[in-house]
Formats: sequence, C-alpha cells, structure tokens
Amino acid sequence: MAHTFGNYGALFMNAMTWYDHETDTLWSQPNGAALKDEYAGLHLALIAASIEPWGTWKRDNPNTLVLGGPGLNPGFSFDPFDGRQGEFVLGVTLGEDARAYPFDLISSQGVTNDFIGDIPVLVVANPDDRSAHLFVRQVGEQLLEFEAVDGELRDVQTGSLWSPLTGLAVQGEFRGEGMRQIPFCTAYGWAWEDFYPQTTFYGN
Repeated sequence: MAHTFGNYGALFMNAMTWYDHETDTLWSQPNGAALKDEYAGLHLALIAASIEPWGTWKRDNPNTLVLGGPGLNPGFSFDPFDGRQGEFVLGVTLGEDARAYPFDLISSQGVTNDFIGDIPVLVVANPDDRSAHLFVRQVGEQLLEFEAVDGELRDVQTGSLWSPLTGLAVQGEFRGEGMRQIPFCTAYGWAWEDFYPQTTFYGN
C-alpha cells in the first residue's frame, strides 16, 4: 500500500518526525522507523541516492521533474555545510555496522576506498559542487581500488574509467559493468551518533 506522509511537527531525539495519513503512524525521519501505532517497529526501506546542489543535478539530469505545490518555498536555502550545527557527515548502515564519513574529509580526498564491516566501499565526493556518491567497489569476485587521475575516476587493477555519478564503467576492461550504489543518510555527526551509537567515524 502506498502512503502519503506529512510533517508531524514534533521532534524525536532532536530529529524530525512524520505521520502517514492512512494510519496516523508516527515515523522517525533519520532512520525511517515507525515509532508508534499500527506500523510500530517497522522501517521504511532506504533508496540509493546522492547529494548534490540543484544546479549540478539539473546539469546532469536535464529532464528532471521538480516537486512543487502550496507551502513549498523554492527560495528557501539552508546550508548544512556551514559548520554552525557541527560536522556534516554521510551516514551508512550495512547490516549491524554503521559508519559516518565527515564530508570535509572525504571531499578533500576526492576518492575514498574503505570497508564497512567486510563490505568494500567507495566514496566519491566533490568539494566544489558538494556532491557525494557511495558504491560497493566490487564487480563479480573482483575487488577494486580506485583513484582520481586527471579528474577521472579509475580503478587501479585494470585502469578502467568509471562514472562517479552512476558507478558504471565507461571505458576499459570493465566497460558496461556497474557497481551497486549504497543508500546513505546525511546528518550532523552528533545526530547520527544519537541514532547509531555503535557507529564508527572514518578518519578517527
């Protein structure tokens, strides 16, 4: 069953909450958990996505449709990177493992090869347009390590070139192959740790 959500107007653990119109179940925004009523104990499934400013997204996806309607203010601007609320991170959960990637650190590196538990991951972040994408850096049985060479994303093993937006190989031995994109959340480090106290922080 599809549901329609609205802003509940109250905080849970200092984070926003929603309700669904069909059952009035209360949901937590950071982790998609149903807090009470009919769906209590269930979680919404995360969808793999990326973060990037509207101008960058529109450039790469010119046919994008934009959600609009009463109450939406396209002129509103909030900058999570300004540091006033703390360190901005990308938060990932894979099984029982949780890991946070400070954006300033991963964007200064550009390309980050890491593991979450035993899952090999790739984080690609751009400090100029503030975009970020996460992938499982494995194709079949082949574990890959990546580097940025002359502004391009390249795997060390074969020299294939990959799209940092889609995780698809566009040139070389792996051309046409793709890496699985990893869902992640954006949050301030302290807020992420509130919900996932077992989390580790990349760089610590």
